[in-house]
Amino acid sequence: MILANALACNCRRLGLIFSHVNWLILANLVLSLSIFIYVPMSLVIWSWYAW
Repeated sequence: MILANALACNCRRLGLIFSHVNWLILANLVLSLSIFIYVPMSLVIWSWYAW
């Protein structure tokens, strides 16, 4: 009984860690994508104004 409880607790903890890691990866992807889009756009706009 105690062993099963500990196993369930460990599984829940692992699930929490994995979901947290997934959120971090998603946040990093969104951030890098927004930078990847924003930087060229700002460069294009800046060069457009520079002309």
